[in-house]
Amino acid sequence: MRAKPESAEGYEPHAVLYRIAFSLYTFFYAYRWFSRNDVDGIYASSLSLHWVAKVLSRFKDVPVVNFVGGTPSARSEFQWTPKFFLERLNFRFWLGDFVYCQASRVANVIQTAGNNVETTPGIVNAEAIRMADKSSDREAFRREWGFDSDDIILSFVGRLVPLKNPDTALDIVAGLPDRYKLVVVGDGPMFDQLENTVEQCGLSDRIRFTGVLEHDLALETVAATDAVLLTSDFESHPTVVYEGLTLGKHVFATPVGTIPETDYPRLHAGTVDELPEIIQETEWKPLETYDEEALAKYSIESSTRAILETMESLRTTQQSSEVA
Repeated sequence: MRAKPESAEGYEPHAVLYRIAFSLYTFFYAYRWFSRNDVDGIYASSLSLHWVAKVLSRFKDVPVVNFVGGTPSARSEFQWTPKFFLERLNFRFWLGDFVYCQASRVANVIQTAGNNVETTPGIVNAEAIRMADKSSDREAFRREWGFDSDDIILSFVGRLVPLKNPDTALDIVAGLPDRYKLVVVGDGPMFDQLENTVEQCGLSDRIRFTGVLEHDLALETVAATDAVLLTSDFESHPTVVYEGLTLGKHVFATPVGTIPETDYPRLHAGTVDELPEIIQETEWKPLETYDEEALAKYSIESSTRAILETMESLRTTQQSSEVA
């Protein structure tokens, strides 16, 4: 299954209209449902539905907790896009009693708009990580792709588009000693170009392409390698980085999105010029299994617990005020 395009001509204006229509439909549907049922709180995680949650919370007199995930505000520059303006309107008028997000930059924007906010790094599916760790076979993987047992295998996982800089990942590995190998997981408009580059440079025995994989197979591939390589120009909260950490792998990444504020063993951040040296200086002692500590910190479950605890606290405070 292909990932959606990074951009498509005419896509965003149409998407905004669809979002508005969908949010209006959701509001009227939810209003009817709420009029017949009791709720203790409302949770909203969609840019299109924050206003719906805010209005319905006033109707039912219950607290609202919002989650802001992938967002234009993760970029530092101002953007002349409908989505950016819609988001800033949300931040100013339509967020609820408490907001969670993943990046400090976004949290600062939300707080400046007058909201209570906290960051939560949870993004990884814990069960999927455990299953990938259990299902992966390091030796069989190396035999399948023609790698030696003492090779150091890096994985690049993502859509093959200029924003992700997959060609830079190839350049980095090409400049490393021969024992460093790369497995590229994903597809996209740059796929053929990258394959041709590898063939023309005589790197076919060191750089392999799996094509697009379902998520569980992509995780198994990462689990069978030694490290994750991220060379993106821009990311918000790159899932593959935290999946790599929870699988016990070294992660080498450009300082984008939440990477600079993430402090965890085996995460190595640097520019594309610095990464080759960082990789060669790394002491290669990946964990034999997944990292339970990282999983506790970066799993979706950890964020869910925080959100539920906040919701319960807000509801308890509200009920106490009503009694008083």
